[in-house]
Amino acid sequence: MSTSGAPVRIYVSKRVEFTNGSRQLVRCGTRNIAVVCYRDVLYAIDNACYHHGGPLLLGDIEDMGGHPCIVCPWHSYKIALDTGEGLYMGIEGSPKGGKPRQEVRSKGCKQRTHKVEVDTAGDVYVLVDLSGPELESDRYASMELANQERCMSLPVDGGVRGPRAPGIHSRVGMGLRSGHVFNHMSSLPTASDQTRCEDINPFDGT
Repeated sequence: MSTSGAPVRIYVSKRVEFTNGSRQLVRCGTRNIAVVCYRDVLYAIDNACYHHGGPLLLGDIEDMGGHPCIVCPWHSYKIALDTGEGLYMGIEGSPKGGKPRQEVRSKGCKQRTHKVEVDTAGDVYVLVDLSGPELESDRYASMELANQERCMSLPVDGGVRGPRAPGIHSRVGMGLRSGHVFNHMSSLPTASDQTRCEDINPFDGT
């Protein structure tokens, strides 16, 4: 199945505002997109994890198999920021009975990534192009329920971990499994009921 429509160019912020590890949430329709700066490179990826819709904006970043990966804070799924592949450590058995060897393996492209552009004025844009085959993350990208975080006008430092901004888990209890969370969200306001762009740091517990 393919999605259609002309690419949409979304303004993010000034390039100078981004430092290593900082990230910013922007919105295109229902879809929340996390823009992440890692080692002086900007990446854009759908914020709702392909697995159960977890908030990737709050994930740690680590290198894995030559890819910068964001780790979903809900279930620790690792997703390559540059390709959208789901990565994991596999075990390669030894035919001679030796010690098994670990190797990075790919589940294929699971999460939708987006091109980031920086113009001559230093303005950062995300090019949202939904052409091509449908990906697993598209299911959650189209759900208001999984995209309730408010977008930001500036990037925030990702070095300080804290509770998720008001949304799926923090409103109904961090102890619930994500599947149960979605079942209990019908009474919560959607993003359309909130201010779309607000200076909010999801890493700040206040």
